[in-house]
Order: sequence, then structure tokens, then C-alpha cells
Amino acid sequence: MDATYHELIAPGLIDSPIKLKILLVYCRYPQLQVSAVRMRQWLSETPWELEESLQELTAAGLLRVTLQHEQAEYCFAPSPAMTHYVRALLLHFDDPEQRDAIYELVDIADTERRFLKATANRSMAVGGTHETDFPSF
Repeated sequence: MDATYHELIAPGLIDSPIKLKILLVYCRYPQLQVSAVRMRQWLSETPWELEESLQELTAAGLLRVTLQHEQAEYCFAPSPAMTHYVRALLLHFDDPEQRDAIYELVDIADTERRFLKATANRSMAVGGTHETDFPSF
């Protein structure tokens, strides 16, 4: 496998099946500019998962957001650094064997993302409680 697209499949980038699906929709229709609500017509995912994934893909430098009639709309706008990785991913995604390998990598990144999120949530819950935080009686 070409290691170049591996850089794209990692926590904070393409780290869930929904983000891969969104990226593939935008690659197929590069002029598409839609809100999370309209993207739901393309993908059957929950609105909050779509919105969160679109925001994260924007933060990762793969999408751009604009406000249209007070609603966020997203379009495909990979940063120059990401363009090479996206092209490599698409090239390999066309091969059925490579596609299976890509799905496996996304599943691994998804598991890692969930672990990191759970760990962060747990440390925030534990980290905010100190002996001095409790009133003395």
C-alpha cells in the first residue's frame, strides 16, 4: 500500500466511517456546497454526527465553511498539504482490496479516536475534583 494516504487516516482527520463517507461524497461532487441538514439527504446519519464530522473535517483542512442565510454550508476545499493525500486515498479506494484495507484503517482510527475521547472525558471529570474543591464542615 502507498503510505501517503495513511497520513490522512488518523485521529483528528479521517477517523470515522462517517468522515470517510463525507469525503467521498465531496470528492465525487467537488462543487457541492451543502449544510449538514442537506448532507443528511446523501448520507443516513444523525444530524449532530454529520454536523460534528463536517466541523472536524473543516478543522482538518479538508472542507471550508461559509454562512448562507444564517446556516453553515460546507464545500470541498482541501488545503494544499491535504490534496496529495486525498488523491492517493481516492486512487487506492478504486481497488477493491485496497478499499478493504482503507476501511480497516478507518476502523482502527475510529477505535483510537473513541479511546482518546473517553480518556479525555474521564480525565476532565477526575481532574476537576481536588480535596480543596469541597467545602469544609
